[in-house]
Amino acid sequence: LSEEDVERLRGEIEDKVASLMSLRRTSPQGGAATAQQQRLRALNELEQLSGRLGNIDENGNPRSFTMGVQERGIPKDMPILVRGEIDRPAQAVSRGFPQVLCDEPVSIAADSSGRLEFARWVGSDQNTLLARVMVNRIWKTLVGNGIVTSMENFGVTGQAPSHPELLDHLAIAFIDSGWSVKAVIREIVNSRTYRIDTTYDASNHAKDPDNALLWRANQRRLDAEVLRDSMLAMSGELDLHRPRGSEVAKAGYTRVRGGMVGDPRQMGREMVAAMRPKPEFGAGQFGGRPGFRQQQDDRKRMPGGPPGAMGYRGRRPRGFDPKMAQVVMRKVTHQLDMEDATFRSVYLPIVRDEEPRALAVFDFADSSAIIGQRESSHTADQALYMLNNPFVIQQSRAMAERINQACNNEADKVTMAFNLAYSRSPSKTERMETERFLGNFTNASEAVAGLAAVCQSLFASAEFRFVD
Repeated sequence: LSEEDVERLRGEIEDKVASLMSLRRTSPQGGAATAQQQRLRALNELEQLSGRLGNIDENGNPRSFTMGVQERGIPKDMPILVRGEIDRPAQAVSRGFPQVLCDEPVSIAADSSGRLEFARWVGSDQNTLLARVMVNRIWKTLVGNGIVTSMENFGVTGQAPSHPELLDHLAIAFIDSGWSVKAVIREIVNSRTYRIDTTYDASNHAKDPDNALLWRANQRRLDAEVLRDSMLAMSGELDLHRPRGSEVAKAGYTRVRGGMVGDPRQMGREMVAAMRPKPEFGAGQFGGRPGFRQQQDDRKRMPGGPPGAMGYRGRRPRGFDPKMAQVVMRKVTHQLDMEDATFRSVYLPIVRDEEPRALAVFDFADSSAIIGQRESSHTADQALYMLNNPFVIQQSRAMAERINQACNNEADKVTMAFNLAYSRSPSKTERMETERFLGNFTNASEAVAGLAAVCQSLFASAEFRFVD
């Protein structure tokens, strides 16, 4: 924000504070109920203005906030709480590491909390457990199954590694590279195991039905974030720049209510004002006042007419557009879904129990817990999402427009669509059926809709959603 914008915000805050103080001193007409409504409205507006001002520094640049911990002035040992009750402390426990994880006790200075010592111990070259767990998760992400399939249990009750020598080799290479994740990824993706396909072999399946020995690649579905980013990349809409600030912080320090951030009524009014077309002044209208079509139609309608007709008493407000109202209502109630956002999924706002629909429907991990292995389901909700969700429809249309701008004939359009979605050319049957489908659309507008339907069907296909 500019200096003028910052000063304007401060001025609005001062005005709201003065207005609130005036409401508290006087009793407006209408009684206590009206006074309470005005106070709540003023408090809500003041909260939003304060939140906007608190999210920028003195130069008007957005601030980024994150949760963190800070050392206390004087660290001390904490007592055991009997049955977790804070008013029933027992003996104090000295600072240290779990005895089952270290051979001998660790020395912690009296003026230290022990966090730094614990971090150094976890990242020590002698702690090979951390290296094994990390490379196992990297292997699982790239190959499909972990060397130790019980991702969160490396103890005696967990599964034994299928290739213990490979696990040790990767762990040692990870430590020797300075704990470089990129180095481990480079070694795995350059291996034959990563590059083999999913071709089925009856004799191998008879000997190893679970594919524990990796005689073929494991077919797996794309993660939720990768699936959304892939649709954006295919449509040419993917924005690689990081967005500034958080959507929650931009709305001010307010609670998230039912997927909405901030005041839904204020957001609705702003969206309606932005989406409503400005009326053009017609000839012969006194004072230049436009005659809206809705108003003209209402004058002709009488009560008791056909279904949906509205007379003088029941007519809608002037300029009312049901489709626009539906769009505004969806944007307000699905604000955290970020259906219009085109940046990478890693930057989407994640609020507890309010994950974006594009991630939640495809088994997004619980953001409040550490998850070693996500679930991978195949449900009807996923198919309905690919069929009806506005984000998918928008990207299908954008991909169709991208293809129309690059190609002139249907054969080239079909080839480009398959190359973008599948990284391969269509087969003879696929090309024939797709061109036959596109031939059903005659004029230019129908042709764009037909090509968008083809792009959407490619997004919804198993070949697009699965790594083969």
